[in-house]
Amino acid sequence: QTLQQKCIQGSFYETYPTAHGRLSFDLPETIDGIMCSISLDLQYSTLPHSIDSNETLSLVTDMKRISALPSSNVEVIHSIPLSNVDSVMIYGIPMTARAAIDDDYSRYNEMKMLNKQMWKYLSSNDIGLVLRVRFEEDDGHDDDRHPRSREELFLLVCEQAVAVEKPCVPNNDSKYDRSEALGVTVATKHKTSCHGMLFRYASKRQMLRFVNEDEIEEDENSAEELQYQDYIERSIEMLATTGLNPLLL
Repeated sequence: QTLQQKCIQGSFYETYPTAHGRLSFDLPETIDGIMCSISLDLQYSTLPHSIDSNETLSLVTDMKRISALPSSNVEVIHSIPLSNVDSVMIYGIPMTARAAIDDDYSRYNEMKMLNKQMWKYLSSNDIGLVLRVRFEEDDGHDDDRHPRSREELFLLVCEQAVAVEKPCVPNNDSKYDRSEALGVTVATKHKTSCHGMLFRYASKRQMLRFVNEDEIEEDENSAEELQYQDYIERSIEMLATTGLNPLLL
């Protein structure tokens, strides 16, 4: 961690000491009747707003709202291949998810092992879990015995870990890989991260447009378009293809 990161973290948690959250849910029951409960400690991984802003206060309030959910309000509806995740549907600030800390040491160790195997399975199979969360809403009417509920979707994935390695310049080629010089490589499936990431995923009531509604059927590329295609390819090939580490920029 850099000194700047430590200062921001210290100031943030001094201003909002309860900014951490927790999310609990049951995994689907196995064919032989076994069901396990997962409990995750949550915290925001980035802070795009100033600490004293209304936007940051709203984030902290939303984290408290998630923490107040009973596990019965959180349902794992299905798994999804990461290749099928529509990036347009992901919104909001991502949250880091770790095994929930417990005062009972044996239970905490059990939760850590359960989480580790879950992250390992999600990573090795390139999938995520889709969670449907039901929030109870109070519309302000005292005579309303049945508060309204609102559903939101979340996507839980294993964090795409990065590892820093020593630069390696091949002896047989003077053109070394510039990504190695940056010292950032994506971790392999055999060395998964110890925690995951929780993303918000848009539900049908939040969609303004479909991704493909503006698409039109295109003819084969013309000679002029092929020139632009060649330019784009040669231009982007000049960039280093590597993991993105903001600390090295």
